[in-house]
Amino acid sequence: MHLRPEAPRVYKCNPSPGGAHEDVKLLNTKSLAPLARFVACLSLLICGSASGAPPRKLVVGGSSESPPHSYLDDKGRPSGFNVELMRSLARAAGIDVEFRMGSRAQVMAEFEAGKIDLMNTIASPERKANFDLLFQTWNVRYVMAFRSGRDRYPTRVDQLADETVAVPARSAIHEMIEALPSTQRPSLRLTGTLADAMSALIEGKATVAVGSELTMEITAARLGDPKLVKVPMGSLPYYLVTQKGRLQEFGSLIEQFERLRKNGEYARMVEQHLTVLPRLPLWQRYAQYSGAGALGLLLILLGVMLWNRSLRRRVNAALAERDRQQSKLLESQHQYEAMVNSVNGVVWEADPQTFAFTFVSPEAEHLLGYPTEQWVREPNFCVEHLHPEDREWAPAYCAHLTAALQDHVFDYRMIDAGGRTVWIRNLVRVIVEDGRAVALRGLMIDITDRKAAEQELEAARQAADAANRAKSQFLANMSHEIRTPMNGVMGMASLLLETDLSADQRDYAATIQSSGDALLKIIDDVLDFSRIEAGKVSLHTAPFDLEIVLREVANTVAWGAFRKGLRFSVQYPDQAP
Repeated sequence: MHLRPEAPRVYKCNPSPGGAHEDVKLLNTKSLAPLARFVACLSLLICGSASGAPPRKLVVGGSSESPPHSYLDDKGRPSGFNVELMRSLARAAGIDVEFRMGSRAQVMAEFEAGKIDLMNTIASPERKANFDLLFQTWNVRYVMAFRSGRDRYPTRVDQLADETVAVPARSAIHEMIEALPSTQRPSLRLTGTLADAMSALIEGKATVAVGSELTMEITAARLGDPKLVKVPMGSLPYYLVTQKGRLQEFGSLIEQFERLRKNGEYARMVEQHLTVLPRLPLWQRYAQYSGAGALGLLLILLGVMLWNRSLRRRVNAALAERDRQQSKLLESQHQYEAMVNSVNGVVWEADPQTFAFTFVSPEAEHLLGYPTEQWVREPNFCVEHLHPEDREWAPAYCAHLTAALQDHVFDYRMIDAGGRTVWIRNLVRVIVEDGRAVALRGLMIDITDRKAAEQELEAARQAADAANRAKSQFLANMSHEIRTPMNGVMGMASLLLETDLSADQRDYAATIQSSGDALLKIIDDVLDFSRIEAGKVSLHTAPFDLEIVLREVANTVAWGAFRKGLRFSVQYPDQAP
């Protein structure tokens, strides 16, 4: 479909000297174009255009139908989280700000033409490459809305090939769908706003509408709360962006944003706009509950005045209760996201049949270097980035245990964006309903450093074992080398004892023989140590004479004592065994 071109409305906001209030004026850009060009030229002649200096007046683009982020209030004034944040930043930096509100397609066209300085948008990979990003203002959660009564509901964008998708033109989701392969790309019904997309869904002109969850909740309330089934798609980062090459012009705004975060003003804006749904105008609340009978109620207004007051009170009470429930829901969501983001690992969810990711936490980008939206967008992301040696067994192992409905933990390798091998430990939980797996959830942990330490420890253990084996071999060889000359000494001592010797000579020769026997026993003990390390030692018992052993020891050390002028003797009592 073709959108009818229409120039966005322009709102000029000048900060008052005390910052107490702002004047909002509706301008006709067509009639004032010559005057605007004259003023711009005059400003350049007077002030110059120093490179890198922030502009004195900012033109900020915003969607007029994207509550609570940006929209027009009951009086037609720009409102919402994006508008208040931009006003606060410009006021603190001393810069005038002008808002141009329109459809997403209109604002994007003006931004690409250079007529708008800043705008808020989802930071998809394509927009990161084409725009300069100042800072992230929020995470936007997207959902797909379907009419109730279907047998099944797709859970990912690449499963919408047979659907007719209503989506605002030039939105991030529109670009994401256009980037799908032709075999996965659904039929598109492009609209000006998300409200138009939801109307197309309700009227049967489309089978699914895609957009921001908060905007869809508010729009659904304005349309009478139709019975729709919403399927979450995940969260995408929301950034304030400018044209490529202009980032240095807005350094003061970046500084003021950090100041707002530190002093709590940013948190106040988030609580005011993004945790409590904006209150609907009175006429829309009235239309929501009166429906097709509004005209008849107007004709008999005087007769039903009291009933209308009671109805209004009930409507207000219902809206207040809905606001409270929505606030609790958003608070729980924020707590869940904070816990997920604080985990030292990648929290993920995947389809149990295709193993395609339906959600990954922001830590995924730090793990492998790929943006989180790529993890979710590519159905075979995990398999395609596995290490070649793990590409077959790892998916097969996970599929086998998933089919058996068993939780499992396994280690494998993946290749990051820089080509580095990363060891992953994946803790997988199988979510079972009615006896079948409906989802996989888990936690991926980087264990690369642990694996490196284990490999180093194994190498050190092997080196120590080799050193022990070398030592044992050395001792065995040396024992054999020493035994050979000792056998010669022992033999000569034995022959000497068989000759005619004096008593002292015979005692000396016997000492040589007993000392040699002792040395041979020591050599045998050394060999025993080698056998112990090799696990081949065996022990046996044998009788011995303690007195003889003691006297042989005394004869061995007596000569050393004699040379030092010492007397060494052994006295063995008769009653000793």
